[in-house]
Amino acid sequence: MLYEGKVALNIEVEEIPTRNSRVFYNPHMRLSRDLSVGVVAVYAKRVNQPLTICDALSGCGVRGLRYGLEVPQVNRVVLNDVNPHAYEKLCEHIELNKCSTERYSAYCEDANVLLHRMRNQFDVIDIDPFGSFLPFLDAALDGIRWGGLLCLVATDTAVPCGVYPRTCRRHYGVTSLQTSYRHELALRIYVSTVIQRSAQLDYAFRPVMSLFQQHYVRLFGIVIPKAYEADKLLDEFGFVYHCFRCEFRTLSKRPLHECPYCLRVMRRVGPVWLGALTDGEFARDVVDELKRRDYQDAARLAGLLADESKILTPFYDIHALASIWDVSPPSMVRLLMELEDRGYRATRTHFSGIGIKTDAPLDELRKAMMKVAQ
Repeated sequence: MLYEGKVALNIEVEEIPTRNSRVFYNPHMRLSRDLSVGVVAVYAKRVNQPLTICDALSGCGVRGLRYGLEVPQVNRVVLNDVNPHAYEKLCEHIELNKCSTERYSAYCEDANVLLHRMRNQFDVIDIDPFGSFLPFLDAALDGIRWGGLLCLVATDTAVPCGVYPRTCRRHYGVTSLQTSYRHELALRIYVSTVIQRSAQLDYAFRPVMSLFQQHYVRLFGIVIPKAYEADKLLDEFGFVYHCFRCEFRTLSKRPLHECPYCLRVMRRVGPVWLGALTDGEFARDVVDELKRRDYQDAARLAGLLADESKILTPFYDIHALASIWDVSPPSMVRLLMELEDRGYRATRTHFSGIGIKTDAPLDELRKAMMKVAQ
């Protein structure tokens, strides 16, 4: 017997789940589930109404059951998995946790069929597939209510990270680059894809929290069926420009052909969303919620996301810069303090343990690094 949060599970732990797994529990995703509980709890408090949630690709059901058992405002939970073995395990876990069948429903259907059939019935929809969320996105938008919370997972991260640029162009509409901040670039591509596809259906998807962890990305956003709100989001699209010689990078709606520092031809990715990937105020509320629940690791992660949200420039890999500038990698703490002393924002990033985000110009960052490295 396993326990996660308030949920009891009768299942064996599978270290490396695959598409061929009959049904599994992945302990390495607990951090994601802890964070998700905090996000849904904050959303529930903001809307201040009973919630109906759909966990459309439930697996063993741990995520959906945690929503129902840990967020008091959740009134109904729909758990679904097309795999009959997973469906049997869902039913077993509903009974094991003494969940009322009036509040908890289990289905064994194709997720797209279920969401289209139950159109506009859900306040929260969670899509956690193997690979991309794209095959389920239209159905999720059909199933969600006005102002609902859409929660997405993708695990095909090598594609937008630049490993498979042609596949990225086919699936996500842009050709990515393998930069030192490729994880952040990938996250921006994912968010952009959801905003654009939603807009094509006259929905506005406003991201409230986005993160890249290990092998997956996690997106949370509010969905509003208003075309003019979607237009506002599309107005904030542009390009990420990158110089592979000196590591200069910037977000811009205007064309940029030459690097302003070394005059090399700039490479670009886009069009992509240039706005914040995380709503800082929302993330701070999630931090408080997670601390109250004693989910400390998830609270620290949400805190980083809140800090990062203020700085749009992609993060810098300190070791990559040290190599270019022929200095030893400096103390991260001292470098952050030096940048702040110079009047710039600077913070660690959840994308990398050797990365920082700052709004300092590249030449100022170089001066700060040279001083700290002495």
